[in-house]
Amino acid sequence: MHHPELAYLRQIVKQSDPKTEYRVLANIGSGTYGDVYKAQRRDDRRLVAIKIMKIDPKDDIRAICQEIHTLMECSHPNIVQYYGSYLRLNKLWICMEFCGGQSMQDIYLYTRIPLQEDCIAFVTRETLKGLRHMHARNRIHRDIKGANILLTERGEVKIADFGVAAKLSTSMVKRSTVIGTPYWMAPEVASMEHRETGYDGKCDIWAVGITAIEYAELQPPLFDLEPLMALQCLGARNYKPPTLKERSKWSAHFRNFVKLCLTKNERNRPDAATLLTHDFVANPSLSIISTRELLDLKHTLEEREKAAFAASVTPAGAKIKVSAALGPSSESPPAPPPPPIPQKMQQPPPSQQVQHHYPPAAASEQPIWPVSVSKERPRSLMLLQDYQQQENRNGSGGNSLSCRPSILLHSLNEGLDSYPIRGNT
Repeated sequence: MHHPELAYLRQIVKQSDPKTEYRVLANIGSGTYGDVYKAQRRDDRRLVAIKIMKIDPKDDIRAICQEIHTLMECSHPNIVQYYGSYLRLNKLWICMEFCGGQSMQDIYLYTRIPLQEDCIAFVTRETLKGLRHMHARNRIHRDIKGANILLTERGEVKIADFGVAAKLSTSMVKRSTVIGTPYWMAPEVASMEHRETGYDGKCDIWAVGITAIEYAELQPPLFDLEPLMALQCLGARNYKPPTLKERSKWSAHFRNFVKLCLTKNERNRPDAATLLTHDFVANPSLSIISTRELLDLKHTLEEREKAAFAASVTPAGAKIKVSAALGPSSESPPAPPPPPIPQKMQQPPPSQQVQHHYPPAAASEQPIWPVSVSKERPRSLMLLQDYQQQENRNGSGGNSLSCRPSILLHSLNEGLDSYPIRGNT
């Protein structure tokens, strides 16, 4: 059976064996449509990130081609660099720049410490630079969030995961597909009222504002709600844009910047180029030092965790409680003191720390180190609008968002089913 999109995919990627050019080292996570691996290029030993996915004719190959095109067309210092793609034995390899610092979400979930304002400003500025470049080429990302903003080991900021990015052609200046991750989604994307007018790159600006709050508060607004409920709130006419919770903790420039990004009417929302002139991100004192300090903090905490874990194991190899291991012991010498946390980024007092809840250990187990199991971060979700089909299927049918929520939100990693949706009437 002829599949034109699969045939086109074969035209834009290499058919050679990628294993002759790259050596896969380890699985480092998952992204839109596939697992991501750390690998090494054989000729120069450069570390790369490779997204590997099994291709099936039933897959949304158009979206996969879209991701490749976005990477090919958007070469910029604040966007992950693209090295090439391979299609071999029904597996697609997309080779990109490796960012060893991990994502901003990975970092703050590990440190459990809200970012300093200068760090938020620097990361946001670099993100806006990448978006300005994308938007100038009629590309929109549609899934800006902390999980898709990466740091290199040098502290450079890179936008990643273009699996849901879209191109705005000259004949289609706005999109109408509901796509993204609900908590970061702009009202015009979530709202059913925009099915005719659609949306453009301003939806990324809204996500920048939500992501700034995420960095400051360790989670986006509405995160206590389930994704479907958050989507309904965002699309409601009376929805009020969020603000930073602790106003006194943040500067007026930061608060105003968030307010501008979260302008509900997208026509009045500034674009990336305009926001780059805002005092919050135009401050000449902002530098990469802030992200390097953030990475230093994470590395320091990792060393503390390793030291605590080592101290929790007796010479015989038996595991004991961390609390006991960190104190003096007659059976083994005390562990060396862990390296100090940089003064600028000390943990806040207990009353100001974000509370985390841990599951009880099984009766036969003793916890070695607490692992944060806060609410799982959602993956990108897609909903496709087809109002006429919905009426044909359901007759006068009610609100399918509440009638059949289980079929509406689909992880992009699990495939996309086009279920029509309707808003409240």
